[in-house]
Amino acid sequence: MCAWARFIVGSLALGSAAGASATGPCQLAGLVAPDAAAGDRFGRAVDVGDRRVLSGAIFDDATGDNSGSAWLFEITGSSVGTRIVPGDSGGLFGRSVALERDLAIVGACAPRAYLFAPTETGWTQFATLEPWDGHLTSQYGWSVALVTDTLVVGAPEDTNENGGGAGSAYVFERDPNGVWLQSAKLLASDGGGGDALGTSVAIHDDLIVAGAPEDDPLGFASGSAYVFERDPNGAWIETAKLLPSDHGFIDQFGGAVAVQDQTVLVGAHRAPDADEPTGAVYIFEPDAQGQWVEIQKLTPPEGENSDYFGVSVALDGDLAVVGAENYGGTFFGYGAAFVYHRQPDRTWRLVGTLMADDPQDGAEFGRSVALSGNLAVVGAPFHDVVDSDGNTQVDAGAAYVFAVGPDRDENGVMDVCECRAAVEGVGAASGDDQSRDNQSRHDQSRDRQGAVSGSPRREGRDGNLVPAVGISSQGYGGGDGFVGNPDLDLDRRVGMGDLLILLANFGHDRDNPPGGLPTPSAALHEYGDLDLDQDIDLQDLALMLAAYDRACE
Repeated sequence: MCAWARFIVGSLALGSAAGASATGPCQLAGLVAPDAAAGDRFGRAVDVGDRRVLSGAIFDDATGDNSGSAWLFEITGSSVGTRIVPGDSGGLFGRSVALERDLAIVGACAPRAYLFAPTETGWTQFATLEPWDGHLTSQYGWSVALVTDTLVVGAPEDTNENGGGAGSAYVFERDPNGVWLQSAKLLASDGGGGDALGTSVAIHDDLIVAGAPEDDPLGFASGSAYVFERDPNGAWIETAKLLPSDHGFIDQFGGAVAVQDQTVLVGAHRAPDADEPTGAVYIFEPDAQGQWVEIQKLTPPEGENSDYFGVSVALDGDLAVVGAENYGGTFFGYGAAFVYHRQPDRTWRLVGTLMADDPQDGAEFGRSVALSGNLAVVGAPFHDVVDSDGNTQVDAGAAYVFAVGPDRDENGVMDVCECRAAVEGVGAASGDDQSRDNQSRHDQSRDRQGAVSGSPRREGRDGNLVPAVGISSQGYGGGDGFVGNPDLDLDRRVGMGDLLILLANFGHDRDNPPGGLPTPSAALHEYGDLDLDQDIDLQDLALMLAAYDRACE
């Protein structure tokens, strides 16, 4: 039996503990709890959006043994964080998290999910969501997803008409009075016992994807994913069952899913590549007839057995992030996350490899990933943290924030991370040179989609690495440094061309993006969003002018 708790407000330090510093290529910050304790598993679930990062710590003893907690950071200005726990918890609170505007949802081991919103005194719980059928052993809350006025809660062990442990997903919608009401329970049309539908869920507009990684369509636990669409009457209808072209035994296809517009990513972290179960991610889009078809398979560069590539996936616009918690040249692997950019022909190219600046064997860096615009968050729930007393807290967990974006000049470095000499100001030229030295020291590899990835294998910490982008000691943006590369035209100098790009897009934001971009669009760095806060305003202009006429080399 899990204990239940109350609302707590606290503070966190960004990179304040050993093992979570703010250095490394494209790495902006490391996040740890200031009271990090052994086994908390901070970073087991993460999300990012609207200038905030949310991370679950499922075994935190906040209000009782393994009661769990979640930490929410504002990523502009102050580095103070808020610790949130529900008023009544079934334990393992923080198992799943999702953010949307001024709303956070957190799942727990009890058949409940919890909604929080900001108030004058901090983030406050305002609703508890329970399934209408009250199934107590369904693992309701194992996964959550949220968009605008609709949210989804996965229950992979739900027993229903499809059999024991067939799984399901519950849909809630916000009515005109702001009350969240359950509107549907989603089941697979061909579901069976043990399929675990709802292990993963994702939603965008009128589209829901739910993974069933224990489904057996092409062998034991080969897995599947289901697409549900909202019809004009508001009913959710199953419209497709997704299977990959090279499906197989224990692939666990559907263990992770992501969706935006008409693109679906499905992770299969045990899927083979060249007979090695490295893991894979499959991308689906509807064809001209509206039928969902596989358009590409992503696999890790230099993949090895049990990399668990695809254990987590995130998608926003033309960027995607894939986690591989065991990737690396050690017994368990340091873990990595891979950034992909969609090309004009709608294929996806690998443009960056994210690794912690302080990699640890078995930290499971990449177990969770999240993406919003040019910011990515990667969780490492088994990361050991050294506390303020110098004691090592084993498996306390950490999460890392990165700047991400396209590599338009195809030089192996994401554009947002370049031009560090101009970004970091006086004395930073050596930092820019160091970045390039580090890039050349590490082998580069070309994946099976032809993508170049910098430092795909990092065998140990490189103590000479300096921050890839500027960051204030008080948080993100402003303060002591810039965040994004001001060399928008990629000519290696901050000048009139860059200023004109920013001015041409001045005043635009994610809900009113520059012409030609879909609404909303959060990845606005290349249009002038230098502080990566998803708008182009006076602060960006000030940053540009401060770096004006500086060379990148």
